[in-house]
Amino acid sequence: MYQASSVRDLLGTVSYSLYLVHVPVIALTGAAIRARFPQLIRPWNATTLAIAIGIGLASVAVASVTYPIIERPFLARKVKIRG
Repeated sequence: MYQASSVRDLLGTVSYSLYLVHVPVIALTGAAIRARFPQLIRPWNATTLAIAIGIGLASVAVASVTYPIIERPFLARKVKIRG
């Protein structure tokens, strides 16, 4: 149960960053995969499902990196302005 809670907490923390980065990650990885392996994208099968899951995990990873670098400094600045 603890691990599920920590995953939920991580997703809650980086949710806005995930919202911002998921479209560019999907577009860039999708274009790269289509350019390199055009035959993989056509039918939905186990391979395309694995690719979709990988892109989702990549989006979470990018959001986890951008949260402390980009979003947190802005949140700290917001507190200083209001406080």
